Amino acid sequence: MDFEGRLRQTNGRLRSAQVGVSVEAIGSRLYLRAILPARLGGFKREPYQQRLALHYHANVAGLQMVEEARKVRVLVDCISLIGLNVT
Repeated sequence: MDFEGRLRQTNGRLRSAQVGVSVEAIGSRLYLRAILPARLGGFKREPYQQRLALHYHANVAGLQMVEEARKVRVLVDCISLIGLNVT
């Protein structure tokens, strides 16, 4: 299966698990996209949609690493529940 097909599969699994995170390929790199808490000291106060650079190449091996996105979302939820801001 080609990279684009694997990317669609990965996003489909994340969507069906209702993780709230998607994966994007921009250029030769992968990014997570999700609604995250506002950054400490930033202009915004409420959570908003942000991209997180993963520093993985946009290839099949990079997508395998991105499957860990569920763990990132769980951590963000925990941080939000206790009221901390992500910097």
